[in-house]
Amino acid sequence: MMPMSCFGVAMPRLLFFSIIYEPVYSASAANPMKRSDVDAKCFDLMAPVLGKTRPRKLIDTVWDIEKVTDMRSLSPLLQAPRLLP
Repeated sequence: MMPMSCFGVAMPRLLFFSIIYEPVYSASAANPMKRSDVDAKCFDLMAPVLGKTRPRKLIDTVWDIEKVTDMRSLSPLLQAPRLLP
């Protein structure tokens, strides 16, 4: 069964004899990505590194960047959480 994708397309990839479907982000000047697609792609790429809450806050902040008065406030959102030794 192929998973639902907000991008409309999922490409199969064989991994350890099981098929995994990964979304394909295809956009061009003639076929730009929708804002929701850009949002989802950014979250999918950042979540494994930054966790689940930081990417959401960062993406929301970037969408409203004109309201940011101090760019240094983005720094904590861009840092990966520290792992305990």
